[in-house]
Formats: sequence, structure tokens, C-alpha cells
Amino acid sequence: MTSRTSLLFAVGALALALLGGAWWLLRPEVGSRPAGPGAALQAPPATDEAPHFAGDAGALPERELGAAEGASSTPQPLAAAGPAPAHATGRVIDRTGAPIGGAHVTPFLSGPGQPYRTRKDLSIAVNSGADGRFDLSPLPGGTELGIEVEHPDRAPLVRETFVVGAGESRDLGDILLEDGLLLLGTVSGPGGAPIEGAEIKLLDLQREQRGAAPAPVRSARTDAEGHYTLEHLALRQYQFDASAEGFAPVTIVLSLVLGTADGRWRQDFALERADGSMLGLVLDDREQPVAGITVRVSQRQRAQNTYRLLTSATGDDGRFSVPGLASGSYDVELQSPHVYLDRPLSLPADGVEHVIRVLPSLSVAGQLRCSGPLPEDFSVRARPDSRSGAGMLGGGELLRPFHGTQPRGAFVFEGLRPGSYRFEVHAGGFAVTTSSDVILGADVPRADLIVDLLRGGSVSGRLLPAPAGARVELRDSDYDPSLSLESTFPTPPAHDLVVAAGADGRFRLEHVPPGDYTLSARPEGAPPLHVRDVRVADEADTDVGTLELPRGGTLFGNVMGPDGRPRAAVRLSVSSANHQQQAVTDAEGAFRMTALPPGEYEVVATPGNLWEALQFEGHAHATVVADKEQPVLVTLSERARPPH
Repeated sequence: MTSRTSLLFAVGALALALLGGAWWLLRPEVGSRPAGPGAALQAPPATDEAPHFAGDAGALPERELGAAEGASSTPQPLAAAGPAPAHATGRVIDRTGAPIGGAHVTPFLSGPGQPYRTRKDLSIAVNSGADGRFDLSPLPGGTELGIEVEHPDRAPLVRETFVVGAGESRDLGDILLEDGLLLLGTVSGPGGAPIEGAEIKLLDLQREQRGAAPAPVRSARTDAEGHYTLEHLALRQYQFDASAEGFAPVTIVLSLVLGTADGRWRQDFALERADGSMLGLVLDDREQPVAGITVRVSQRQRAQNTYRLLTSATGDDGRFSVPGLASGSYDVELQSPHVYLDRPLSLPADGVEHVIRVLPSLSVAGQLRCSGPLPEDFSVRARPDSRSGAGMLGGGELLRPFHGTQPRGAFVFEGLRPGSYRFEVHAGGFAVTTSSDVILGADVPRADLIVDLLRGGSVSGRLLPAPAGARVELRDSDYDPSLSLESTFPTPPAHDLVVAAGADGRFRLEHVPPGDYTLSARPEGAPPLHVRDVRVADEADTDVGTLELPRGGTLFGNVMGPDGRPRAAVRLSVSSANHQQQAVTDAEGAFRMTALPPGEYEVVATPGNLWEALQFEGHAHATVVADKEQPVLVTLSERARPPH
């Protein structure tokens, strides 16, 4: 995908996140909104008589509190816990509540990423039965998961994130598939003449951006009048490519996140004759030809909001050719881990050979130091400052492993562009250590770097009640879990600093880089706990003491439409001064939210169809009390004004 495509995708996704609570991704397990900024919730020392706290239906069973005889009290890193398999069930339905059979359900691991969560599909996909139900097993227990549900006659739907405890089962409830949007339009040539047989191809950018397995290619061809249609599109971003024999292809990225009033979206394409070509010769700083370089040429058509993109490669003689171009000037990019262009380049498609001169890639030679033996195995992650132009050439990896280097602890990081960098060193027995700034340029093609490894400090404490396996995480001190964007772009733990509490509630995070952090404890079936201003020094232990977990309440109810009937697939957002949580109504318009901290909550209901969401909303107020269940009824009505 081009950098332009990536930028358009990022802007569209950010717009989706900013539309409001109705469109935040549903995260029933990890999406519980914690205490707001400045709320240091460290509890005073408690006795060994641990109070119970409420989950879905009262106190946790004793085995979850670590009372089972012989249970280990040693906290374990999540990566090494080896959780038992789990499984999840659910039902696929349409808007009337009727079951949908034959829907393909793909589970995936959902991980933190910036700015998007990552996705790794699991190889246990199933189809829903005639009753719409599906059963996914075995799933990895205790990990963040998601599912994508697809059907040839419906728009695909992604549901995330949820967690199923090791060895447990979870019912995901009703999964509502909509008809989706219909994309239609015409493809024409010079003078507006329709083009018969032109092909429109679809690329799902949401899947590509998150690293998911590519979806089957969908395409359509135009009829004698140049018309085409593509059905059942989800509320996502897509890339569409239009091409025809003898014409230069064009591409557009469409953000369909808002939907339309009638379920249709029109996009026309105007193609130009492919009567031009670009020829070039790539030479290095020694005037020698450079082979094996990928050449990408692109041209933006501002009037149509489309662009052209074609690629070629240099041969052994350093020459390349890009035929099939419309006339005009094109931006030229070279993709290689070994050379780079020192300035933006634009060339005409005039059939004349152009000479392009490139410079060799830059590198950093580093050496680790520490008070004891240097690690034999370690990895180094580059942190380029994009504002300075820094970055990896040819899509090189940011994180690179090193083993048995000589001299020990030495490394060379190659394939860099000019700019400013920092480097993170990850090594067993040491904290993640970040270097000072390194500035590279054409006059400084190689820089030397010394990295003094830190042992790091530790953070320990105890949770009461003692829920075995509760996640304890560290994030930067300015982490604000109450922000709405955390539902869409969750902040990952700093340097993967996550551990599972032991059966007695004790935990210990080791090799923590010096600094200030926010500590989060996330037990199953209870509200999260956050402790701010946790200060860590190198080779010192920070004991946060005994932390009393809050006791949650439950909010449940129904959402009714303007016609007085229950509404399915309505998104609920409840918020107080220090907490936020989301849910979605089932086929009967019912919802249920557990593990809410006590307090006064504003309830906002928004239809799942984003076009309807611009017209209708519902509001209510509720008081949540610990260990109690509070009913609430929300009715949708016309908005007083459009959402910001």
C-alpha cells in the first residue's frame, strides 16, 4: 500500500474514532473504563480477611480468590502462564432476529498496536448452523480475541475485543449482520464515453492495515453502458481499482464509515488513454547502475480524488520501464534497503530515459556496556523521528535480533534514511534501555553508539481480594484510561510490562526501566484499578503495598426505538466522572453491563447504523451501587442537532 493510501486510511480511521461513543469498538472485557486522571486508588493496608466483590452474580467463587489448598501464590508473566484452552459460542442473526446459517466465523488474536490494533487469524474458523449458532474451540484462554463474521449475502462484521478465561466458555450473544452498502457507478473514457468490460477491484484496507489474512478478491465488470455494482460493503475503508484494456488504471480510497440514507454509494471513474511511458536509469554515487530496485510512480487526480499507481523494477543494467501511463508528470519513489533519493522526484511520462542518482543507505554501529557479562542474545528496535525524515529503507524491520556478535554486545543497524533516531535494546535480565539521539545525514553516513544497559527496578504489591490471574500492567505516567479513543486505539503497556497476579494476589514486575508509571490491575468480573505516580529507580524495588480492588455493580435494561419497539444492534455508552464502558443490544433490544464502579452514570444509546445514528439517539441517567443490579430503559428519539 502506498504512503498516500496509508495516510488516507489513518485519517479515516481517526475520523471514525472521533464520531462519538456510538462507534467505539465494543470491548466488553478490556474496555471497562477506569478511574480518571489524578485518582490514586492505592488502598490502606488491609487484613488477610479479604472482602468479596461482585461480578455478574455476586462474589467470585472461592477458587478464584486463591483459597484452594496448595494453590501457587507466585505471580507469573502472562507469556509464560500457558493458559488452558477456552471456547466461545454465539448466534448470527439478521435485523428481524432470524438466524443466519452458513456465516463464516473467523476468530483472531487482537493485540495492541499503534495506531491500530493488530490481528492474527486463528485456524479454527467455523460456519454457523441453520439455527445461526456457532461454537469456537479451542481458543487460547486469557488472551484478547476478536471474531470476523462473513456471509455472501451480508456485509462482514468484526466484533472485538473479548477475553475468555482459561478452560472456560463464553457466550458472545447475538451477532447482527446487515445487508450493507451498495456501491454503484459508471466507468467512462475521454469525452464521457462509457467503457464496457472495465474491471473494479476491491481491497479491504481494514484487514490489510491490521495484518490479517487477505480477504478473497472481489471485483465487478461494467456492462455495455459502463455501469457496475458491488454489494454488501461494510462500514469500513476500501481501496477500489478501476482498469480497462488500453486505459491507464486509477485508484481511490473510500471511507464508508457513515453509510447513506438509502444504503447506496455512488462512485464514478474517468479513465484516460494509456499512451505514455516512463523510462529511467538508476546510478549510485559512483556512477554505477543499481539493479533490483522497485520503482513506484504515482499521480494524484485532485478533481476526482483518485490517483494512479504503477510499479516496475530495475534490471542488471539499472534501467526500468513503466508503460501504460496517461500523459502528465508523476511522483517517483524508489524502494530499496541499500539506497535512497535525497529529495522528492517528479518525472514526465514522455518516453525519454531519465537518469536518477541515489545515495547509499546509512547505518549505526553500536556497542553494549554493563557492569557484568554482556548478553549473547539481544534485539535492537529503531525509533525513527519521522519529523526529521528518518525511517527504514525498503520497508526494513524496526526490530532486529542479534546473536553471538563479535565483539560481544556489538551490533550494526543498517538501511536507514537521514534523520534523527533512538534505539531500544531488549536483552534478558535487563530493562529495556533507550539510547540517546543519533543524527544521520549524507555527511554522516555511519554513526557510533554506546548503550549502557540498565538492570531496571521492580514493582511489587498485592491485590485484595486475591483474584488469581488478574492482569497487572504498567503504562506511562500520562496514561488516561478514561479517554474515548482508548476504546478504538488502546494504549499498550509500556515495554510489554504485564504480569499475572498469583493465587494470593501478589504480583511483581521486574526489569522496569526507571521512570514514572501508571499501574493498572484488571481482574475478571470486577472494575479495573489504577494507581498513578508509581516511581521506579534503577536496581530498586517499588512496593505499592496492598491494593483493594473496587466492588462493581450491574446495569441492565432495554432500548426502544421511536416506534416503541425493541431495537437491536444499538450501541450503549455509559460514563461517569471516572469510568466509561460500552455494550450493544441483542435481538430483543436488551443489554447488560457488569463490573461498573459505583457512581452516577449518563447512558447514551446510538443506533449501530451510522446513518441512523446521525438522526436518532437516546439518553438516560442511572445510579450504580456495588453488588446491586440497576435496571434502565432508554428510548431513541430524534436528535436535537447533529453530532459533532
